[in-house]
Formats: sequence, structure tokens, C-alpha cells
Amino acid sequence: GRADASGDKNNPVGSIDDAERLLGKYSGQSVKILFHAGKYDLSDTLTLDSKDSVTFAAYGDGDVIFSGTKTLKNSGFSAVKDPDILDRLTRSARSSVLEYHLSDSGVEYSKNDAVRPYLFVDDVMKTAARYPNGEYLTATAANGTKSFSYDGYDISKWESADDAVLVGSADSTYFWRNYDISVSGNVITASGNVRKGAKFYVENLLEELDTPGEYFIDRDENILYYYPDSEIENEKIEVISFLNDAVKLKSSTNITFDGITFDKIGGRAIQATGAENVVIKNCNFDYVQGDSVISLTGKESCISDNSFYGCANTAVTFHGGSVRTLTDGNIAVKNNRISFCGYKSKNAIISSGSSATSIPSDFGNSVTNNIIQDCMTFMGISINANDYEINYNEIINQGYLIGDGGAIYMGRSNVKY
Repeated sequence: GRADASGDKNNPVGSIDDAERLLGKYSGQSVKILFHAGKYDLSDTLTLDSKDSVTFAAYGDGDVIFSGTKTLKNSGFSAVKDPDILDRLTRSARSSVLEYHLSDSGVEYSKNDAVRPYLFVDDVMKTAARYPNGEYLTATAANGTKSFSYDGYDISKWESADDAVLVGSADSTYFWRNYDISVSGNVITASGNVRKGAKFYVENLLEELDTPGEYFIDRDENILYYYPDSEIENEKIEVISFLNDAVKLKSSTNITFDGITFDKIGGRAIQATGAENVVIKNCNFDYVQGDSVISLTGKESCISDNSFYGCANTAVTFHGGSVRTLTDGNIAVKNNRISFCGYKSKNAIISSGSSATSIPSDFGNSVTNNIIQDCMTFMGISINANDYEINYNEIINQGYLIGDGGAIYMGRSNVKY
């Protein structure tokens, strides 16, 4: 396709941005945008408002992928030569770790970014360098404040690590947190309180880049350090470079996404506010890193027959209806397959209603026939609302890193009129 094409069947445009520009010609009309098979790189958030009535769908000739990644050149990797970096690496890894200057591929990160970048090799998410490898530490000396000592390992070598993160059940047994930390001697100071006995690990540590398959990204210098676990010459190596939401719907009506794959996106895949008759179906959501893959507020909408895999947090957050007026939202979340999600925030996979201590407002929606499997949140489904249908959901191997959780959580549903 070409940027200046008309956009009809015989003259397709070449990008998502080109298609969005053409929508202005059809304001107030119903439009169907079909995508031929291929990878469509996200460069900006696709934003639709109340004037748009659009269906985004696969043409039918192969996979349509909205991608948030940059593919790195295999030839761009080289041995580490900087003596200061080599000194921070473990002795056994120094000859194996490779570096890649991300700016050469147009990738620029900042410590102000809300989402940390991830590395993928042949569509497998790699592990940010961490300690310990595959296990957890216990904060035996913590007392509910931000600082605590740890004497089970020489953590003083982390003093130069200025972008490290503590991941664990820091302040409770049901939520997992991600806290920025600093280290002085044997004392860890986190950005939030840490309770005694909390299970945790620390990631994004160049000093712990000691295992094949691990990586570290220096967001100040925009350099990737990677310890390959196989020959990289013919591998597809990607980093998440698009850190924003892919789609934003504002007071939108009659919007459909059908058969699209949202792949490796730093923010949400779809955020909809004031939505009506929004349909998201037959889509794949892989490795989406936003706080919710889909966040929808509105009415008369349906999220169905989608697959979610490897997404960091909640799959679907939705709100609709009014308990005060007993008005149904008629939002249906059904027939979705969700697996290996929730490994960051450990919240709920499907969430609706208010927090446990708030008065619920949502009313008259449904969650049915979904499969939730191998997810690490403390709840499979959380509904703090009224008059919901919750039927025929399969929740398998749920919340296995949580000390206080369950499959379905209804919480406190205090109602005030």
C-alpha cells in the first residue's frame, strides 16, 4: 500500500496511520477497514471519537498484527568492551554477554517511561537479569517501612544499579508490587513499604546478568546487554518500543475490532470510555504490558472469543450500568481464553465494579464461558457490583503465588442509595 492511495480495494494504503487519516473523509458514515496479512507497526495511538463508526477487521489472507516492537539487526550485536561495564558483570559472563546500541534502530528509552522495555527472541519473552534466578528471597528483617537490611547475599554490589526493581508480595500476601529500589551496603530502600516475611526478587540488575537468556537494558544510554542462550545469527530479536496505548475510543459508538492480533505493546491494547456498541472479537492479545489489556467503560458492548497470552496484568477491566437507577450495562465478556497473564501486578484477570471498600456502581453485566488458566493474579474474576451473570467459567491453576486469593471474588458489596 501507499500513503497517498485512495484506500479502496484496488488501491490500499500502507499503514494504520494512513487508514486513520482517511477516516476524516467519511465522518458520520459507517466504514469498514480491512487489513491484508502483515505486521503493522504502531507509531502513534489510534484515537476514535463519537463521529466514527468503524469496523477494523482482517481481510482473510493471513494474520494481521498490530505490533509494538522494533526488530533488531542481528549484525548489530557486539562483544562488551567498556571496562566499567565488564567490571560490573560477573566474571563468568563477561565473554558471553553482547551489547546492542538501541538508538541505531531508532529505539529511545527513558527512566521516566511508565513501562519498562522487554526483550523477545523468536517470540519468546526473555528474563530481565535478576537475583535470585527462578527463586525468591524473604525480607526477614523488614518491619513495614521502606528500608530493610538483607544479609543472605552480598547486595552491596548493587549500589551502582540505579534502575533496579523489587518484585514481590511487599506489603500484603495478595497484591504483588513493583518497587524502585536503591541499595547502600546491605540495606535496600524501596519506593513503598515492605512487610516482614515478604517474598521478593530484584530485577533489572546488570550485576546479575549471569544466566543464558537474561538481558539488561540501560535506559540512560539506550544499550541492551544480552546473554544469548543460542546462536543469534538467524533469530528474530525484538524489543517493545511502543509504550503507549494502541487504541483509544472516546464516546465512540459502533466500533468493532475483528480478527486483529495486538502484539507486544507497552500500554493497553484498547481503552474505551463512554463506549456504546463496541465489539472486540476474534482477536489475539499477546504480551501486552498495560495495567489492563482492554479497559472499557460504557454500555451495550461485547468482548468475546479472544485469546490473551503472556499479558503482564489484568486482561479485561470493564464498567457499565448504574446500581442507583437499576439500569443494565449489558456488557458481556464471554468465550475468551486467557493464559499465563497477571505476572506483574497480581490483581484480577477479569475485573469489574468498585474496589472492595467502595460502594459499587456497576449493574447488569455478564462474565460467561471464559477459560482462565495458569495466571498469577490473586483473583481470576473480581466483580464488586450487582446483578451480574457469572456462569460457566473455567478457572485453572489460579493464583499460585498468592497467599490470600481465590478463583472468584465478590468482596464487600455495600449499597448506598
